[in-house]
Parts: sequence; structure tokens; C-alpha cells
Amino acid sequence: YCGYLPQYISIFLTILTSALSDQNASIKQASAYGLGVLCSTTPSEVIQPHLNNIIDLLKQEIRNTSNNHDNTMLQSARDNMIAALGRIAKFQQQDQLWSIWVSYLPLQYDVAEGPSTYSQLLTLCSSVQHQSFIMEQQVHIFKVLLHIFGHDDWYHDQESTLFNTLRSMTLNYQSNGQLQTIVNTLDIKY
Repeated sequence: YCGYLPQYISIFLTILTSALSDQNASIKQASAYGLGVLCSTTPSEVIQPHLNNIIDLLKQEIRNTSNNHDNTMLQSARDNMIAALGRIAKFQQQDQLWSIWVSYLPLQYDVAEGPSTYSQLLTLCSSVQHQSFIMEQQVHIFKVLLHIFGHDDWYHDQESTLFNTLRSMTLNYQSNGQLQTIVNTLDIKY
């Protein structure tokens, strides 16, 4: 990337946020990816005044594209929007975004975004700082991890981390009846 140029941030943001609403799915996808990269590489003090608007637009477009399951390109764009929210949460220390981000998972179509997004989820699951959030979202997170398990191209370099996280969740959260029911229906050997 060409680096951080503060005088052009508002121009980039205007173009990218406008393109996020475009009817063309490829433009939506590129815009979402660009917003994620911009927010992950721009210093907080520069991007902070724009974050609420960016987050609101991403959430709105995710909702708008949620019912178009037959349009693979649109769903791939949606996956990029979800990944962008994850980048914002991580790089701009937006802890309140984690639960929103996780609620939109799993990704469905964009295999290029899958590995980094799921690596981020696995890191989040192992973070002591986020354990109360993990406990609140444990059933959904467990289902997302099982979804990852079904796509070996999305976790190939983190197989042991995925297995250990699944194992840890089953051991640590046995008091959750819904999670235990899910675990009991599985035939997974660690």
C-alpha cells in the first residue's frame, strides 16, 4: 500500500463509502476491502472521526445483502464487509464491535478472506481480555468454528489452533446445555 497520506483520507473515504452502496457487487467488494485496509493502516487519531459512519455503512450494507443468497458475488462482497468490521475492531481498538462482527460470521463465499478472518477469530477466542464476551457468544462461536472445520482450505495452517480451541470450548463451557447438545451430536476425534 502506498502509505498514509492524511490530506487524502477524506477523498478516499468519500469514494469508498459511496462505492459501498453501488449496485455492482464487484465494486461493493472492492470498496469493503478498501475500507478495511484503510482503517487498519491509518492512525487512530486520523480515522477516528470517520469510524462511526464507516461502521454504520458497513452494517447497513451487510443487512442489505443478507437476503441475496443466490448471488455469489454479492455474498462475497458481504464477506468482505464482515472482514472489514473485524479489521476495524482489531486495528482501531473498537471492542464493542467484536460481538457485532461475530454475529455476522461465518463467511460463506470469499475463500481469500476466510483464513485471515478465522485466524482473527481464533486469536480472539484465546484472548484472556475477551473471555466474558466469548462466554456470551459461545454457542454461536462454536458453530462458526465448526463451519471453519468443514472448510479445510480456511484453516490449513492453523489446524492445531482450531482443534485446541474447539477442545477448550467443549471442556470449559460444559455447563452450557445448548453447546453440550451440539458437542454430543459430533463425531470428532481430536
